[in-house]
Amino acid sequence: MACGPLYFAYGLSYIIIYVTFFSAYLETTFNWSKEVAGGLWSLVRLLSIVSSILWGWASDVLGRRYGMALAYSVLALSYLLYALALLPYRLYASAVAFGLTPSSIPTVAIVTVADYVGPELRSAAGGFVTPSSA
Repeated sequence: MACGPLYFAYGLSYIIIYVTFFSAYLETTFNWSKEVAGGLWSLVRLLSIVSSILWGWASDVLGRRYGMALAYSVLALSYLLYALALLPYRLYASAVAFGLTPSSIPTVAIVTVADYVGPELRSAAGGFVTPSSA
């Protein structure tokens, strides 16, 4: 099962790349003010409220493997739009895609490992796989 390493890769891309440099990139590359860049980041965080529910549902409907693949595809799209953001609408599209996915991989990874161990060990399995992403 490669769930732990996939979860770890998510942690690296999510925290180290996108979250750390999002506003700074907008401010330095596009000369956006802190207020405008912060406003777009606020949109990301606002959208993230529904992220766990959305991806939990997607993994229940599509299956764990396809749910995780779809989540990574949406994350990849958000990173690609961010990297190729020559026009502001791409930054907004990237922010929306990313805002809908911050809890995607943690949600799907935890329910995936929980499926393997049964009800008695679900919490322990979720805790075991989570530190691998830090």
